[in-house]
Amino acid sequence: MRYEIPDPLPWDQFGHPWEDAADRLARLDQRLRDSAFADAFAAHADLDEAVASAWIDGDVVPLSELVLYDADAGPALTGPATFRARAVLRSRRALTRQRPAETFTVDGIMALQRRHTMADAATPAVSPIIDEANRDLAGRIAIWLEVLADLKPLPALPAAALAWDAWHALNGTERCSGAVGRLLVPAYLRWRERLQHPALCLNIGLRAVRCGPRLPRPLGRTIATVCDAVTAAADHGLALHARLCLAHQRVERLLTDSRRNSRLPKVFGLVLQQASISAVSAAKQLGMSPQRAADHLMLLTNAGVLRELSGRSRFRIFGLA
Repeated sequence: MRYEIPDPLPWDQFGHPWEDAADRLARLDQRLRDSAFADAFAAHADLDEAVASAWIDGDVVPLSELVLYDADAGPALTGPATFRARAVLRSRRALTRQRPAETFTVDGIMALQRRHTMADAATPAVSPIIDEANRDLAGRIAIWLEVLADLKPLPALPAAALAWDAWHALNGTERCSGAVGRLLVPAYLRWRERLQHPALCLNIGLRAVRCGPRLPRPLGRTIATVCDAVTAAADHGLALHARLCLAHQRVERLLTDSRRNSRLPKVFGLVLQQASISAVSAAKQLGMSPQRAADHLMLLTNAGVLRELSGRSRFRIFGLA
């Protein structure tokens, strides 16, 4: 099977969305390039993106449930949707650490697909992939990588949209294949645009423009929809960064009324780094009593800096408001 890149492309059908997306993406990258909150941005964006990926696939995964499960503090029996959301979360973290030369190989993508196939089966200890399926998948991935090579002469955003279209054409619209494609396309865009920030939250953008797992047709509309999703994702990123800056300013104001040796900044710093924290975890990491850590977390919550995520009265988990 071969994916043919149309020539010429219907440029007039996606010109304006492309320009808007490129402008907004560059603005977000510049904002994060000079920001002290880039790592905090990544931690929060990864959680939001995993929840949005579940929505695209028709599932509902509360952020609080994903936070608990990611921290190994959730219930022993967890639904398959949460398994899949955690696979997206961990895949995004892995892709951020990898170089493109590691990601965009047959072995790299096979490993990513395997993680999501296991999550889709909701049996993490057993892989349902057999040798025959492995060979077939490896062949389709090899063809897709050839398509990426053919897309190099094109601008990054239209090329990313075509890469996603090619992934759908070669792999179908099965749940786990769709999730992997929505992870690979932002990673490809980051590579092509040489962006400094973590991979764009494409699922959040697709949710904002109400695009499900199937791409719209014709091709010009497909590319325009992807560009609109990138614009929405970049807007979400700019808003998230503004929230981080505002939370920091609120903590600075709180510190004017605190003792000079207060652990409040360090507790807040943990929330920024990890996106969520419990009193027990904060106490262990900062060498303080759980009660003292809980007092700091409640002070930040009452000030509107944090909010309680778990909905529980014990072993509560807090995140950015």
